[in-house]
Amino acid sequence: MHIETDILFVADLRFPGGTSTALAAEIEAAARAGLDARLLSVRSALLKQPRPVHPQIRALLDDGRIRLADPAQRISARVTVIHHPMIFARPPDRRIDVSTKHLVLVLHHPPVDAEGTSQYDLAAIVGAIEIGFGRVPLLAPVGPLVRAALKGVPTGGAPVAGDDWVNLIDVDAVPPRGDRVPGAGGAPVVIGRHARPNTQKWPDTRAEALAAYPAEPRYHVRILGGGPFLETLYGALPANWEVLPFGAEPVESFLGSLDVYVYFHSERWIEAFGRAVLEALAAGLVAILPKSFEPLFGPGAVYAEPADVRSVIDEFMADPRAYRLQAERARATVRARFGLERFAARIAALDPVEPAMAPRPARRGLPPVRVLMMSSNGIGLGHLSRLLAVAKRLPPDVEPVFFTLSNAVKIVVDAGYLAEFVPFHRYLAADVNRWNSVFGEEVHEAIAFYRPRALVFDGNVPYGGLLSAKAAFPEMMSFWIRRAMWGEGHAGALDRAAAFDAVIEPGEIADAFDRGPTRAARGDTHRVGPVLNVDVSERVDRASARRELDLGEGDTVVALQLGSGNNYDLGGARAAVLGALAAYPGVTILEIVSPVRDGALPESTGPRHRIIELYPSFRLSEAFDFAVSAAGYNSFHEAIMGAIPTIFVPNEAEEMDRQILRARYADLRGYCRLMRTRDLYAAPEIVGELMDPSVRARMRAACRSVTAVNGAAEIARFIAEQTRLVRTDYDVIDLHL
Repeated sequence: MHIETDILFVADLRFPGGTSTALAAEIEAAARAGLDARLLSVRSALLKQPRPVHPQIRALLDDGRIRLADPAQRISARVTVIHHPMIFARPPDRRIDVSTKHLVLVLHHPPVDAEGTSQYDLAAIVGAIEIGFGRVPLLAPVGPLVRAALKGVPTGGAPVAGDDWVNLIDVDAVPPRGDRVPGAGGAPVVIGRHARPNTQKWPDTRAEALAAYPAEPRYHVRILGGGPFLETLYGALPANWEVLPFGAEPVESFLGSLDVYVYFHSERWIEAFGRAVLEALAAGLVAILPKSFEPLFGPGAVYAEPADVRSVIDEFMADPRAYRLQAERARATVRARFGLERFAARIAALDPVEPAMAPRPARRGLPPVRVLMMSSNGIGLGHLSRLLAVAKRLPPDVEPVFFTLSNAVKIVVDAGYLAEFVPFHRYLAADVNRWNSVFGEEVHEAIAFYRPRALVFDGNVPYGGLLSAKAAFPEMMSFWIRRAMWGEGHAGALDRAAAFDAVIEPGEIADAFDRGPTRAARGDTHRVGPVLNVDVSERVDRASARRELDLGEGDTVVALQLGSGNNYDLGGARAAVLGALAAYPGVTILEIVSPVRDGALPESTGPRHRIIELYPSFRLSEAFDFAVSAAGYNSFHEAIMGAIPTIFVPNEAEEMDRQILRARYADLRGYCRLMRTRDLYAAPEIVGELMDPSVRARMRAACRSVTAVNGAAEIARFIAEQTRLVRTDYDVIDLHL
């Protein structure tokens, strides 16, 4: 598949800061200029955490301003722009078939710091890019300080552009600060700054910090991008400092709250550009900066030493006209030097061909790829249901193939997916080590045959055979979907997360009661909303659901769904609930049995007790007046998010997730009622509560106050995007691979 485009942007789309913001601005500028653009995603070694695509780039993809390219495609581009040198600190893991007139490497970071310490090997990076793209790039510093840092640094034969590739910004999209008078009515002057939480972006000493950001009542200091590192760096912080975490407030509203923007950093740090400063100037703020910024921002800012900050601010406060003129000068400078309009001229200077003179074939989609969806055996259907939830939301060009140990494989086949089944060692009475060895061979063959771009595993413990098999395919992305509420006995499995490229944690409504070992590992996970196979909005309406289930409209219908019972005896709870319900005439009981149960169907207690197989039962759950259910992940979140009044009977087997904590939390919040297997004598009382329509109404109202959103689509999008990568996050030269 061959595609032609004006601009091919190459970037690691996960960067949280200025690099991604600068890229987003260029994508917007290209779209406004009528330039066709594509985006080739790189997974670099710079970011270890499983971050999703930066939200601004995500929005541009969603709006169709730009589309992803696939590394398997043959691409012809007028100009290819690689954002950030360190994404090619290693050679790419695959040949990149890009034909381009101009190849530009934007240097968002200097190759050496202010003390001359190397930050990256520019010559090696140029060599890696030459391997991947077949040519040496043009080096484009983002500002004069990066250009100066190139002196004496080996460039691997790459030339340096004559002009800096400065960041651009849409000035009209930045709300101006307005005409609020600083310090009016004796209010404190608001000084502020925003930046990623990094000690090098702060003055080296407490004295310098307090000079730049005075600890005096006549000033209020607002900091966006602070954290505990500030106390480590400076000790106790002044009472007039308001410290907010990075991203805690939208940048636009934060800047709008300030009177003066002050930014000073470590003497050891070279600020490659200063995206945060650019945003402040675009908002029309008076900015006080180190003199090193003057070649870049010119008359748009005021330059001083930290010790001079108070006197500079006082001068402006004493002269409102000078303050207003400087604010106007800041915005005008940004428009002239850094406006989006400069992008088209930048591209035209490299390649003067107009877009209209280069007709292209009709736009094509991405080539099809496969994802291998693997689930553990499972006592219930949770692991397989989550994978099905993700699979049905993958885009059409991503084909899911299932490889499961679950005896419920039939539900995958019935859903229309290709599936392979391998029995778990427990059902074969096989030696665990021998089984793992054979299982690893099966997985290896499946990967080699289907050639998936990614493997997605949902299970409590990634099997040793799985880990050994996938290690032979380092180019394949791998994900572990790992729900929370673990028991402490499972903590040892957390070490296996290192074998995956990302760990995805589905949301947990009862998160406040989770004390399990996964809680401490959340910093290294990609967390999403609770996962449902069927969206709440996809459920069939009550009347239609009752017709489909052949139920009378006036009946009180109770769904009884206690799971497989394969590892925990819920027979007593079942009998107690059935006995309690028998006291109420006009009640129909739908006992929904698990596809993975051992043994024959349970016996019916009478004509109004029907035993059925129904998957996914949530699709028809509007037919139920209330439910009696185990508190597994799927059934719990379906009940709460679907506002189904429920009596939860948790499976409390040691190897299970902590269902008791889910049910107890929901009981305390008024979402449901909890009945443990030790509470069988209370069954008549608890069932009696749910027979009261007013009680059920209160439960529904409580459940509807929960604002959780189904996370299945987010997982699907995350995985789909990760299948379209050039990987430089592992070393292809390593002979062990």
